[in-house]
Amino acid sequence: MYGLGILKSFSVTMKHFLLTYVDDIRYLGKRYRPENIPARQSPKGKGIFTVQYPRERLPLTENFRMFPFQVVDPETGIKMDHDYELADYKRSFLWDMDRLSKPLAHHAEIHPTAYAAEQAAQKKKAAKKK
Repeated sequence: MYGLGILKSFSVTMKHFLLTYVDDIRYLGKRYRPENIPARQSPKGKGIFTVQYPRERLPLTENFRMFPFQVVDPETGIKMDHDYELADYKRSFLWDMDRLSKPLAHHAEIHPTAYAAEQAAQKKKAAKKK
């Protein structure tokens, strides 16, 4: 039948639209309290939500990657950072090695799980060499 895909996609849109009102009734005036925002904007949130950027920002997850930086340790190489606001009126988007270099502690701070896994792998590799 022609148009079945369009009807299915429209039903998904209507479902999200109606769940927005159900979610608003559930929070009943408490939707913008700081403790409710992460729950409403998580993948488990229902309906449509709007982030009022820049006053309100989505929390960045640990596995979020945006801008590369060079870790001083040559064995681990290039990692990704959480810096995504790089707007500038100057044409200074040419980043040299000094500007990209960050200590290993910076990587450990923004990606603790990945850092712990890398350290465990390095210890295992060192134990195999002995």
